[in-house]
Amino acid sequence: MDIHYWKELLSTQIDVLLKDKISLQPKWLELEVKGGLESFQFSDKVFPQFYFKSRGEDYQFLLFGEARSFAVKDVQSDWMSDFENFKKKLPQNCLIYLRADFDIDNKKESNFSKSKGTSRTFLSASPWAGFPSVQFSVPKIALFKKNDKLTLCIFVDENVQDLTDLLIDCLNLNSTDIFSMPKAINRKDNPSKEGWLKNVSDVINEIKTTSLEKVVLARKVELLLDEAIHLSKWRELLKKNEENSYTVYFRSNKDKCFFTLSPERLIKFSKCNLETEALAGTYPRGDSIAEDVKIEKELMTSNKDRLEHQYVIDFLKETISPYLLGEIKESKTDVLKLNQVQHLKTNLRGQLKSIDEALKLVFDLHPTPAVCGVPTIDAKKIIQQKENFERGWYTGVFGWIKGDESEFIVNIRACLINDRRLSIFSGAGIVADSNPETEWKEIEQKTKIYLNYFSENF
Repeated sequence: MDIHYWKELLSTQIDVLLKDKISLQPKWLELEVKGGLESFQFSDKVFPQFYFKSRGEDYQFLLFGEARSFAVKDVQSDWMSDFENFKKKLPQNCLIYLRADFDIDNKKESNFSKSKGTSRTFLSASPWAGFPSVQFSVPKIALFKKNDKLTLCIFVDENVQDLTDLLIDCLNLNSTDIFSMPKAINRKDNPSKEGWLKNVSDVINEIKTTSLEKVVLARKVELLLDEAIHLSKWRELLKKNEENSYTVYFRSNKDKCFFTLSPERLIKFSKCNLETEALAGTYPRGDSIAEDVKIEKELMTSNKDRLEHQYVIDFLKETISPYLLGEIKESKTDVLKLNQVQHLKTNLRGQLKSIDEALKLVFDLHPTPAVCGVPTIDAKKIIQQKENFERGWYTGVFGWIKGDESEFIVNIRACLINDRRLSIFSGAGIVADSNPETEWKEIEQKTKIYLNYFSENF
């Protein structure tokens, strides 16, 4: 396909829109198109850019630009009423996507801002500057693929005649650029191994002597690269890396990008039907099939990991139950296998009393014990004390809404790229029976999903 295909495709639609007496009213245009997403590459002309691939590749989409947005300044306010008013002004059935921090309470006082009530968006020194704490957006252009069908979606407002140029700017068709992966020339761990072992030991002692039951501690690995990463090309590599993970790519400008290869669904809605899951408890993969099966059995019978997993199940059931008609359906606990690690996984299903409460439930669930701890408030306090960096979107939420369908994921296995600097985030759940050295090995294993691309020496 070439530019002529897209110009011809849109020309007829533009003529119709220009003759429409109410053409100034925003519209969401959907057109079935030829080809597949693999025919396209992100360009460096239109930002932001957002790529989302579901676990198992049931669907995926590319989003470009921002036609409308809604930022949540204070999650303690009645912002959901304002958000509903925002949605009423949008074209019917348009796609909305969400980005949210791990800690969405802007009134916290942390190591990064001594001024209470200050939103991170305005802290230029933060590596997350320009990435809003909680924001919903509607793209200007979207390519949505489900099964073998590819749909081009366009947000149409008063600038109808600019549609073709906008689309061509969004897509770098059939790019043949040569791509080589840069090498890491420096690595810094925050905390260091010594600091991590001390933090884990301190938390274990806190759990044994207080009402605290679980804390998820994180580490940031900072790499300095010998040259900048070709971001759009690296997205293609990552997309193929983990079949059992969601792939999310958010690029705010030419040099800054957030990736997550997350295996963890927060919740999915299809009308009033919901699906969620507990994903906690981690062992490495084996070097052979026999060893892998042996490790899987050890994971399934590990008291420590079973307890960690049960905390998440209990939290999900307690939080979801008030929203449901009838009882929660709980599956047997199984093992989800990824390239580097394997997790305990339990599926939960139910039926909402009202689809209008879906978004409220999303924010009631976040953050779960899988990324924070038990009890939530106490665990957050420990995290702020022990982690000398800002999590930002790591262990936050990404998701999308379209009509009465939506899905939200937890941003684990994440990295942040800013030109030649790469920050890789990983975490581990700490309970009374945790071993600090074992937890270090776990986060090292999780980090390999990105680290292996850059240098064997790090």
